[in-house]
Amino acid sequence: MLVPVPQLCTAWLARAVFRFRAVSLAMLAATVPVIAGGCNSSTAEDTPEPRPRPVTVIRLSHSDPSGESAITGTVSAWKRQEIGFQVPGRIDTILEPGLNIRGRTVDENGQLLTEGTVLATLESKRFELQVQSATAQLDTAIARTKAAETELKQVIPRQITVAEAQLRLAAAERERIRMLFERKAATQSDVDEQEARYATAEGQLAQQKANVEVKQAELESLRAQEREAGEQLRQAEKDLEDTRLISPFHGQIASVDRISGSFVQAGQQVLTIQMMDPVQVEVSLSAERDREIHYSDVVEVVLPGSEERVQAFVWLKDTVADSATRTFRLTLLVRNQQVEEGIPDDDSTAKLFRLKEAMQLFTASSRRLPPWFVNYQSLHQDEKGWFVWRLTGLRKEGDSEQPAGRETATPGRVTLEKVRVVPGEKRIPFLQVATFRELTDIGELNPLTDLIAGEFRTPDGESLDDLPAEMLAAGKIEVIYVRQQWQLRPGDYVQVQLSGRKLQPGLYVPVNSIISRGGKQLVQVVDSSGSVPVVRGVPVRADKTQFRDTLRRIEPVEAGSLKSGDRIVLDGAWFLSEGEAVSITEEVNP
Repeated sequence: MLVPVPQLCTAWLARAVFRFRAVSLAMLAATVPVIAGGCNSSTAEDTPEPRPRPVTVIRLSHSDPSGESAITGTVSAWKRQEIGFQVPGRIDTILEPGLNIRGRTVDENGQLLTEGTVLATLESKRFELQVQSATAQLDTAIARTKAAETELKQVIPRQITVAEAQLRLAAAERERIRMLFERKAATQSDVDEQEARYATAEGQLAQQKANVEVKQAELESLRAQEREAGEQLRQAEKDLEDTRLISPFHGQIASVDRISGSFVQAGQQVLTIQMMDPVQVEVSLSAERDREIHYSDVVEVVLPGSEERVQAFVWLKDTVADSATRTFRLTLLVRNQQVEEGIPDDDSTAKLFRLKEAMQLFTASSRRLPPWFVNYQSLHQDEKGWFVWRLTGLRKEGDSEQPAGRETATPGRVTLEKVRVVPGEKRIPFLQVATFRELTDIGELNPLTDLIAGEFRTPDGESLDDLPAEMLAAGKIEVIYVRQQWQLRPGDYVQVQLSGRKLQPGLYVPVNSIISRGGKQLVQVVDSSGSVPVVRGVPVRADKTQFRDTLRRIEPVEAGSLKSGDRIVLDGAWFLSEGEAVSITEEVNP
């Protein structure tokens, strides 16, 4: 390291003073001017330039951190239940997986308002016979009770009255015989006979009075039997009611474990249902991130396949980290809804009926040969006979087995035209999902390409049992062909934005690269246009929102003064002055 000459001279002079203390002041005074003159002989041209300050830089790049700031979560059903019958029996009907179901609704007093969806039923004939048998037993018990009550209230009191009359008669006769005996007009045998009759009458009266207590006890027993018969009837009725499996809540059938004809025991799993609104989203967080989240906090969930966001709130937080990943599981609850594809945004179709499904004619032949069958829901009848609604104006898809192509329907406004058909008597059930009826005459239908309208719904989306008169009378009608699906489904992956504010795309720099001078925020940009790189301060506006806890988005105060590709100084930016030369020792990734 080079040391300036004046400094060397001064140091040498100090050592000389201490070394030669014995030298006379006169000699020392004479020596000092000479030495000082020699030291001052150095010029400014001999001083070297300061070396450039070494710095670490980062290259600016335009980035969108919204995807990085989000955490991937997994959608699952909030409530999922395996259910079965409370009684054993053979399954008669059962719904298929994927169907939406409704649960029972009650008021604040527990009174049933609406019945839930019937998920499955058992063959009920045996249970109906049990109800009839229990009803007969109850009727018998009631009749016996009424007979005992009648005997106790009417028969026995009359029998007591007769016994009392007979006792009075026997007493009078006994007294008469005694008087005759005293007059020697009756024998001792007559007296004994009359005494016996009196004793008999007295015993009969006592017996009738005792019968009152016996009949009362018997009546209580009969009433108990009546109550028992009533309980047996109620149990039989409950068993009959339990042959219908009702959905306990709104949701969807997740899986079906039995089919029609299967015999199941009480409590055996038949199907699995899951709640679809709300659903839960589970994410895994680090310990630091988990500390920032609290119960009932509101976060945002990005819907799959779109940029739409819905709110969710924190429902559960793990109290213990996972032993393998050392992360904490966070459970969110988010409302879910069914979206209908095909409904226009305007109000021009607000009064049009909705078509839920459309299908081709069905045949039992794998080669698509007659006879043809149609879903019974597609058959309608007016004063002229039977007909079906055919979808018109559909696009065609190529099919190697069908040279004419196969028509397909896309959700939206479609036109239906009436086609006359003649149904037959033969029917084919399809696993309780649909019943197909034979068509002996398909009229103008093309069984290989035409699509037939199925179930209709009202403009409000409610089920429609019978077509209104105006639809039956029309030859052509317009409807809205809709497809429904849930926004969030169990198994979906979603992005969860835990911060309340969405991060905007832009230039993101480390927090320690932003400095404040004169009440302004700026970054030190390395200018390499000259022979030696120098720094210049560029005023910026820094967003308060941080990304990854270390990066902040900046915007130049003067447009164009900062752009992607510029290099800015990281550590040590505070110690640099405007125009100071620097030496880049390291360039780090943003």
